Amino acid sequence: MGVHSVWGRLRGYSSAMAQQQTLDRAALARQKAAQTKNERTRRRLFISAVHQALAPRRHQQITVASICKEAEVSSTALYYQFEHGIAQLLGEVLERAMRHAQRRIANDVLREHPSDNYRVVIAVYRVIQELFKYPNLFEVETVPRRWVQLIAQPLANAIVSDDRDLEDHPGMVIAEYHANAIIGLLRRDYTPSFEFLSKLVISQIVPVLGMADPEFGARWQELVHSLPPIN
Repeated sequence: MGVHSVWGRLRGYSSAMAQQQTLDRAALARQKAAQTKNERTRRRLFISAVHQALAPRRHQQITVASICKEAEVSSTALYYQFEHGIAQLLGEVLERAMRHAQRRIANDVLREHPSDNYRVVIAVYRVIQELFKYPNLFEVETVPRRWVQLIAQPLANAIVSDDRDLEDHPGMVIAEYHANAIIGLLRRDYTPSFEFLSKLVISQIVPVLGMADPEFGARWQELVHSLPPIN
């Protein structure tokens, strides 16, 4: 094979490599653009869901159509981002709310060094306080079981003091029962304040745990006044 033929092949190889690199860069740019678009769409849908959950209760269900209208995206885009639809999307709103409640509970426990019953009181108070920020969240046709579990988790963490698995622990059963009760009361929309609902739930949950206190009312007021106000 002559020198010119070798150089010709090398030039051809270099040209092909350059073309492939150009194609790879273009493909990467398209991939990044698509990822950015997906992230932007997902963020817009999430913000829309938050806004509608924050809205004063209207006795109107939050729907795919209402979320998509505010987010200015199609329903196809919503299901592309959230395979299980509105339950998954609003579930993410609830997850964020419960993460915030968990942080508040942890800070309160660190500051208060509470007894077992105080820890449960704090958990109920903070969970309900957080849920009252989203008065329209439960205006959906059906509340998924996943939502019940999300609300029950911080309650169960406060109830259970041993190392047993929470999933099969009686404390989780108690927590889920009261999480269901909280959701039901919020959906009925007759509770005047989160303090009222918190007292109502605590008056039921504490005796069930076998930790009733005859001076509970006074201790409750003392605890409420010691906690930082809602942000």
